[in-house]
Formats: sequence, C-alpha cells, structure tokens
Amino acid sequence: MQQDNNVGFISEEFEKNVKAFALSDERRPFYKFSESYFREDIKEKKGYVYYSQAVLVFAYSFEKQAYAPKSVLECRVCFLKDHTAFEYPFYDVLGVLNPSDFQCYIFPYIECAERMRNCFSFLANAVKRYLPDILAVAEDEKKLELLKAERTENLKAMFGRFYAWMDESDSETSDFFNENYYSLYRLSFSDRRYNHFLTGNYKKAKKEYLKVKRLLGYEKRLFAFMQSLSPGEKYEAAPPELNTLDEGLKEVKGKLGLSVLLFSLFCITPFLTAVFTFLYLLMVRLVYIDALYVTNFGPIAALEMMLPAILVSILLSYFLRRKISRLLFPKKHEKNCQYDSILNRAHEERLMRKLTYVLATGCLIFLFLTINKNLVFYEDGFKDNLKFFSLKSEYIGYDSVDSIWEISEKKNSLGMQMDNRYYIILLKNGRKLNYAYDVSDSQFEKKIVPLLAEKGVKICYAVTEDEVKLTRSFHS
Repeated sequence: MQQDNNVGFISEEFEKNVKAFALSDERRPFYKFSESYFREDIKEKKGYVYYSQAVLVFAYSFEKQAYAPKSVLECRVCFLKDHTAFEYPFYDVLGVLNPSDFQCYIFPYIECAERMRNCFSFLANAVKRYLPDILAVAEDEKKLELLKAERTENLKAMFGRFYAWMDESDSETSDFFNENYYSLYRLSFSDRRYNHFLTGNYKKAKKEYLKVKRLLGYEKRLFAFMQSLSPGEKYEAAPPELNTLDEGLKEVKGKLGLSVLLFSLFCITPFLTAVFTFLYLLMVRLVYIDALYVTNFGPIAALEMMLPAILVSILLSYFLRRKISRLLFPKKHEKNCQYDSILNRAHEERLMRKLTYVLATGCLIFLFLTINKNLVFYEDGFKDNLKFFSLKSEYIGYDSVDSIWEISEKKNSLGMQMDNRYYIILLKNGRKLNYAYDVSDSQFEKKIVPLLAEKGVKICYAVTEDEVKLTRSFHS
C-alpha cells in the first residue's frame, strides 16, 4: 500500500527538490545529503548546498521527540567564517536581513510528496531572493555578532536558568543545546499561537503570545508586528494551500481520532464483552466444577467484563484505525492515511505494541481475580472469596451457621431508611455476614436461602439489622 511508505516518498521528493535548487543556481554549488536513502530509523535528513562563504541546510525532520511536530521542512544557514558550524534557522537570519518579513518558512505536518514539492518551492524562492544578502552576511562581522547574540537570547528563553548554569564551551553541553535548539525552535512555530497568526486571527494570537513568559527573538518581532496592524488589516503569511500547520493541527486534534475511538467503543466493546463473559463463565465452570452454586455466575458477569472489553477496544481502535477510517470516511480515507503515516511513526507503534502486552497481562490478571470474587457453595459449607485483590479465602461450614435473616429495611449512606430487602448470615459465634453489596438480593432469594434451608439453616425475618440475634436460646 502506497501510504505505508508515504514518508519515504516525501523524503524522495525533498531530496529531488534540493538537487533541483542546487543545479538551478548558476554558481553551481556543491550539494550532498546527510543520508542517501530513507530508512525508518532516520530522524532527520539534511540537504547541504555549499557556497564559498556559507552553507544552506535544507532539513526535513521525519520525527524527533514525541512532543515535537512531525514531517517538518525548514531551512538553516551555516556561515563558514563563524567557525562554530552552528546552523542558524532561516527566521534568525531574517532578523538581520529583513526583520519585517513574517511569511511562513517552516512547514510542519507535510503529509504527501505533492505538498512537499509546493512547500519547498515557496521556501526555495524566498531563499533565492535573499541568497545574495545571506552570502554578504558571511563577510559582515557585525551581523554575525548580531546572529550570535540572538541565538544566546533564544537559548536563555528556551532553557531559562538552566542555560546560565551550564558551560556551553563543553562539547557535550554544546551538542545538547544545538540539538534541542532546533527541536524547540520548530515547536514554537508548530503550535496554535503561531497558527492563529497564519490564519489571520491576530486577537487570539496576541492573547496566546502574551501568555508565554519568554519569547524567541522572532516571536517578539512578530508580536510587535501584529500590534502595529490596523484593525481589519490582513497579512498573508502563507497561501492557504501551504498552511500545513493549520491542517496538521486539525488532524492531530481533530474529529477522526475521536470518531474511530467512539466507533470502537460502541461497536467492538459489546462483542468483546461477550467474548470476555464467555471466557469468564467457562473458567468458572472449570474451576468450580464440584460446587453446588457460585454467585455472580450469569448475565451479571457481563457488567464486570465490560471494563477489560472497553480497554481492549480502545487499544484495537489504534490498530484498526485505517480500516475504521475507510468505513466511516471513504472519501477522505486516502488523505487520512497520509496523515496517519506521518503522525503514527515507529516509536508510536513500538509503544502501542508494548502497551498491548501490558494490557493483555492486565486483562488476564483481572479475569483471574474476578473468577475468585464470589461465594462458592459446596456440600459441607461455603467459601468466601469476595476480597477482590486477595487470593485468600475463608471457608465456613454449614454446621457453624446459626441462621439466615431477611431484613426488610436498609439504611443508605446518609442514614436514611430505605425499603430494600437484604440478607444476613448469622454464625453461631455471633458474627454477622452481610453480603448485600457483593451479592444481589435475587441470588439470595432464589438460590442461597433455599440451599441453606436444605442444609438445616433456620430462616428468620427482621425489620432492621438490630433485631438479628442467635436462635439457639429458642431451643433451650
């Protein structure tokens, strides 16, 4: 299926466009890629275009940290005279070239090769337009210092006091800051506040930016720019068809996932409940083959089996998401699969497989514990297994039972009287066994009371529990 290698096709399109960019430049720059082919374990592919003064670094990030956006196209610039090999994001470079340019040059959630081609074309045109100025910056010590200063301020905004405590001259620390600089930078331009700006909702955008304690340099300029706009004035940061962030966020937080989940809960859960209930009843039959009667053996067991059924149906909604998507949204199925291929990558699959093992083990434990959560009646007595998280049980012989009492009134948690019948088993040592919250009244009435009567247990009646007393005095 083509969607299964969708990210591979996007990666190939990225590489093709980098080559075309380099070959179309009359300077004939040298170019190379960080990786020759797409592999599932690659997190990012870079296309380097070398000039004598600087290197353009086109980057396509497949997936980075779990919290970060997926399938992101961006451009960075490395100035050879800087000797740091640091790749400045294109937005940073714009800060010294044209601070009033607020068009979108980072494209997250690219879902197909065609979108990559269109987004790269938009980005490449901007880079070509600024390329002479970029190469000039490479010879301008003052502007290079401005770039370094903005990077330092951005690091402080990203890491706060942590940055002040660390020594960036250390190679490991420097690598940590560099790697996370790009990840956090992408994150800043892949959330709803930036999307509000791209969609022209400046009121919401400004409100969201005001909530951020420390803004990046570009974000400060962007906020000031939005403040300067006249009421009703619009700035087209990106053509609607290239606003990958808006569409991507709708997919990440959209209705598809909820629809798949609800479908699974309402359509798969009943079937799984029936399966778990059948397993429960079968295992009770096998485990208590010599018993005269077992409580919670019947339709009521289905209520307890709904919990593992719901959990498994939620898990299955992930593995069956594409089939459910085809069933619910046949017209949008191909597009849904494209987004699915970039949003559910290798580590999500690994995580869900591990969760499957954990959940399967949990369901088996739950099933085993539920089988042992009952009263089991034998020829000579009954076993109390009602402590759910305990494997210990108590065996009570019929010869130690004084009587069973039917109580006609019951108090609720507020102490109010309720007309609700329940039963108490009174032992000869005066101990009262009240199973009203674990065993239904109907089970007592239809099964347990007649069974105890057959074993010679006296049946008594009372209005309240206070009237319950030993019957041996009546025989004296």
